[in-house]
Amino acid sequence: MKLKVTCRNCREEFDLKKTYLTRPEMIDDLGEYFSYPCSHCATTSEYHVNDATAYSGGIASVVGIIAGILIMIISTLLFLSIGYISTIGYVIGLLIINASRGRSNTSNIRIFNSYKITRNPKT
Repeated sequence: MKLKVTCRNCREEFDLKKTYLTRPEMIDDLGEYFSYPCSHCATTSEYHVNDATAYSGGIASVVGIIAGILIMIISTLLFLSIGYISTIGYVIGLLIINASRGRSNTSNIRIFNSYKITRNPKT
């Protein structure tokens, strides 16, 4: 899960360097209002934690799928001598674990984006 913000100057989206699972965790580290430089125009602007949105990192998903397929192929070759039933069970287990991890990440993104902090006036 990565976090992005839209620049107030050039209107381009850019990624925050650190990731947070919740907005309160983000407030603890950065504060409710935080200044951050845009990676496109290098202008530093002030943002509220609600301005950040979470999204799934595309490369991580592709790497996860490739790794899952490689693990299935290697495990099938390694466990083929034991029997087909154990190989099928092992592969199905890996698929279930991989699917649950992906669903968990999607759930974290949905929860982060749906939870908003009440904006307090700056002091």
